[in-house]
Amino acid sequence: MAAAINPDNGIVEQGGGILAIITPPGSDLNDTQVPRILTTSGILIALSSVAVILRFIARYLSRAGIWWDDWAMLLALLMLFSYVYETMYTLSIAATKYSILLFYSRIFTERKFRIALRVSTTLVTLWLLAIEIVVLAECVPISGLWNLGTPSRCISLVPFFIGSGVPNVLLNVIIVCLPLPMIWTLEIEKKHRYALCAVFGLGTL
Repeated sequence: MAAAINPDNGIVEQGGGILAIITPPGSDLNDTQVPRILTTSGILIALSSVAVILRFIARYLSRAGIWWDDWAMLLALLMLFSYVYETMYTLSIAATKYSILLFYSRIFTERKFRIALRVSTTLVTLWLLAIEIVVLAECVPISGLWNLGTPSRCISLVPFFIGSGVPNVLLNVIIVCLPLPMIWTLEIEKKHRYALCAVFGLGTL
């Protein structure tokens, strides 16, 4: 069987196995972004850890009690420590979305908003299930994910990242915008409405 080159990643395949990876001219194989990626990830995880710890301290000091949204955020943080695994990273993102939706459910009790929350939760769940299924079936056999010498057939990663990233961003926008109509109906001064909208809008960051 003749060898074939995958134009998306430059991988030379034959019989389902990887023979070589072609790099662009002038590429330095010793050049790596791993230290920068690990440093950036470490800083972000540290900041996330501090934020979650402060959240639980605030709950304790205010005697407000620990709610489901707090536990969901803690779960998201714990999963973030295993973000090197695609399945854990996706679960961490979904847990964060669930935490925000649970937080909304404690603040807003209107029936229409509750329906919107259920729809949003369903969309997040469907997105999570779709990504997890694709990740677990990314290579056949699955050992091809970590053993490049194993004859296997794997999906193209570029369409996968687009297919998972675009819905993820759209869900973020939906979740951030959910409470805005409710805030705008509050009987408070306009400047306070703008301030509240700005606070919730920080979630886009």
